[in-house]
Amino acid sequence: ATQWPQKTFLVVEIPLAGELYSTQDSLELSLARGSDLPIVVRAEGRIPDEVTLRFAGGQETLLGSAGRGVFRTLLRAVQEDLSFSVSGGDDQDGTPSVSVTVLQPPDIAGLAIRVEPPAYSGLEPQLQFDRDMQVLTGSKVTITMLPDPPDATGVVRLLPLDEVVELTPAAFPVADGEEPRTGLAFELTARESLRYRFELRDATGLSNPDP
Repeated sequence: ATQWPQKTFLVVEIPLAGELYSTQDSLELSLARGSDLPIVVRAEGRIPDEVTLRFAGGQETLLGSAGRGVFRTLLRAVQEDLSFSVSGGDDQDGTPSVSVTVLQPPDIAGLAIRVEPPAYSGLEPQLQFDRDMQVLTGSKVTITMLPDPPDATGVVRLLPLDEVVELTPAAFPVADGEEPRTGLAFELTARESLRYRFELRDATGLSNPDP
């Protein structure tokens, strides 16, 4: 009735957003919809030739060794909740196991661009929504976006300069009769052509995976 000593021990590691989550037992994580999920399995003791990921839906994925008892895979653009257990060698007890809850990441619900042309042009200010813009050199440009959820915060990255600008709360332009709304804004003086990318984070710490 005496069990043989176990020779293989598996550990799951999930590196996410600069943090490393590790378990030999069970792990519960939250992930923004559309994010990639990297999975690392480390074997200690007797190293098996492969390990198996067994998903709750019945699917199985075999992972070959990347060397030194390390097994890796990447689940791309995860869209729905999932859970899996890992087995390999004589580590067949259903642990470690991982459960992932997929949450809606912050996003952009609207965009308003106000342009004040330079005085020499004699042109009136203009306001446009949800589009690219062409402006005269020296124009003052105010870009306001509506975050979803409303309490999301973040920065804007100016490209190709790779300059980061903090977004600050500001009134979002609305038509007469519409309810006032608060957005996030930044200003610049147009000196050259550029692109910009919003990098957002909500109150739970989720970021937009595809800014």
